[in-house]
Amino acid sequence: MKEGLIFEDGELRFYKHDRLYHAGVIEQNGGIYYINSSGRAVKGEYVVHSAMCNGIVRHGTYMFGEDYKLIKSSYRAPKKRTKRHRHKQEPKKKKSKPTVHHPWQTALGGLVVFLIIAAIAWLIYVEMQPEIPQEVTTPSEKPVSASWTVR
Repeated sequence: MKEGLIFEDGELRFYKHDRLYHAGVIEQNGGIYYINSSGRAVKGEYVVHSAMCNGIVRHGTYMFGEDYKLIKSSYRAPKKRTKRHRHKQEPKKKKSKPTVHHPWQTALGGLVVFLIIAAIAWLIYVEMQPEIPQEVTTPSEKPVSASWTVR
């Protein structure tokens, strides 16, 4: 069963219960190593996040030598995040909420539109009708009915 740091295939790997293990920062064999997510020790510059420090080092950037050990004088503090300031922009307009129509409002609006259209149609209909005289007078001044009779 493989356990701990093992040098194989030209790399230093960390095993736990016979499996490659992402251990983060570990202290073993008189050195400090960083074991990444693939279970391999790292070389060169590497950022050690606070979740992987394991109380051995502080969060920051470190250099690891060719022997995979931490170079003790290589600590560099993480950069502080600064808020990005916007350049004199107008404040964002608040989004207005969409108007919610209740069913009775929609029905009432439809009824009003219908009545207006009906009134206009009635006025057009009335204007197009010819005037029918009620009484027609003859030169003899006798009133004659305007009804039609068939002979």
